[in-house]
Amino acid sequence: MLSAVLSVVVHLLTSPLMSPEAESPTCRPLLTMTDRESAAGWRSVNDNVMGGRSLGAAEFQDGQLRFSGAINTNGGGFASIRHALPKGVLAGGNAVRITMLPDDRTYQVSFQTSERSWGRPVAYRVDIRNPAPGEWVDPSVGFSELHASVLGRRVRSAPFDPAVSRTISIFIADGVDGDFDLALKSIELCSL
Repeated sequence: MLSAVLSVVVHLLTSPLMSPEAESPTCRPLLTMTDRESAAGWRSVNDNVMGGRSLGAAEFQDGQLRFSGAINTNGGGFASIRHALPKGVLAGGNAVRITMLPDDRTYQVSFQTSERSWGRPVAYRVDIRNPAPGEWVDPSVGFSELHASVLGRRVRSAPFDPAVSRTISIFIADGVDGDFDLALKSIELCSL
């Protein structure tokens, strides 16, 4: 019995996303945006897909990925960048930590799986806490905080399953017209 308990403890302490210090999150790189090659793979998805007028794009500059543009709430009001995720890459984690330099706007992180509602893909999203506009920060977002939505409206859906996530997006849809500018350096998968 004791050897079985010790075996489980050793496994938990040596697992790649566990730490012997419960207070300290253990994270590993998921996406880095520190050179052109690593920043490639992000694509823009803006409200113009449904007739809107917002602009948003990702561009690598000065060692970071810059997501910038302008929101126009007349006919849509959102901009996003999306990156495909390899199958199973989020398995074992329960949060992401995003290293970013935000402006004073409200951004969201969003994930998609194969889940659908009303014939449309479900996005599991949540606002990213922005404690210090104009300063580099690294907020964590727990998967348990995500809510299901379709076209920006909450829907009932299966809980988010990180193991089957297909994409990650950084999203802005704060209902405010005008420019936005967010710099990103990395996104890490964490166990909090």
